[in-house]
Amino acid sequence: MSVYSTDELVPPSWMNEAFFQNSLRSFENSNDIKVVTVDISPASMKGDHYSSIMFRVKVQYKTDAKETRVITKSLIVKTLPDEGDKYDVLSQSLLFETEISMYTQTLPKISKILADHGNPITLAPKILFSSLEPRKVIILEDLKEQGYEMMRNRHPTESEMKAIYRKLAKLHAASYVLGQSEDSEYITQHQNGMCGSELVLEHGIFKNGIGQFIEFLETQQEFQEYARKFQAMKYDILKKSHELFSVYKNGKQNEILVLNHGDFHLRNLMFKFDENSQMQDFILFDFQLCVYAPPVIDLMYSEYIMCSSESRDKYDNFLRAYFEQFNETLRKINYKDKQLTYYGLKMSSLQYRHFLILIISFFVPLLYANETTSCYQNPLFNAELRKLLPKLLLNGYMD
Repeated sequence: MSVYSTDELVPPSWMNEAFFQNSLRSFENSNDIKVVTVDISPASMKGDHYSSIMFRVKVQYKTDAKETRVITKSLIVKTLPDEGDKYDVLSQSLLFETEISMYTQTLPKISKILADHGNPITLAPKILFSSLEPRKVIILEDLKEQGYEMMRNRHPTESEMKAIYRKLAKLHAASYVLGQSEDSEYITQHQNGMCGSELVLEHGIFKNGIGQFIEFLETQQEFQEYARKFQAMKYDILKKSHELFSVYKNGKQNEILVLNHGDFHLRNLMFKFDENSQMQDFILFDFQLCVYAPPVIDLMYSEYIMCSSESRDKYDNFLRAYFEQFNETLRKINYKDKQLTYYGLKMSSLQYRHFLILIISFFVPLLYANETTSCYQNPLFNAELRKLLPKLLLNGYMD
């Protein structure tokens, strides 16, 4: 069985020497570039992503036809399949439009704010080429060539989680400031995310997933108390989640709003480690679901999708690190208006608890499923629910 997705085993026919020659000429601003060879392979493992297909491309080229020296560049190409169910669904979405805007407009603005105030950090890979017509394509630098790698077969340690949340806080804080500036449209334009469209209210995948989760709870005597709670909230889960993602559109200006990554989990991060396997840095990618909204979106989602069951017990430590770094970043930027409060963060998770219920009932089960086994047949999933559900009830998330 292949470790790669079947739609990434064979690249599209248009992904050829002529395409990469034109792309490199555009990026290098030179019509003299001549591509010599192109080697294409899958860029990710099965299950790493769902909203595109990705390839790693080794391109050898000359800067002009008379040049003898051959340059080798490794690229990551993100696009859609030419046909099939994935194409039918995703070609009508704005995912690529959002991501191209993030790489070319929004992230450079955020990075400049941080760099101008003594905090130059790398948030994302460099974009080399993008287009929406005749097909949706993004070409990025290959972070693997710079020593970055995916974190596989383990969860981040406690110190790594704190570092992850601190960098997220810098991104959020700078975006908060940008959202209050004359250049706010670079941030406020991002109004979709996974629950930003009203279509989410009728989305069959979400509705069916939530329904299956509740049905499973009802069949297990030990979970029937919680099943009644989920059933009572069932018809408000998607509606209230949509309201969270639509706070800015709905004109609620009394909250701190930031640019949420929108899909902040381990498979959308790449890490750099030193010779002692200590994490030095990480970079985010896959900016297709970004949304300008309360920071609780990234915070709650990562608590349950990125953190291990054990590290989740220490989540308050991570949240505190995030909070302190957020306000420290505001101080360095010399932003003196409304600051983030720890109380506000804690209350926000309760205020928008329906999004957490969506995470628990739809996204968490996916972590325990595979190609041959439903999550509901996985004893580890039951064990996790025995730990999660009493805490949710005790902390008021099921009211």
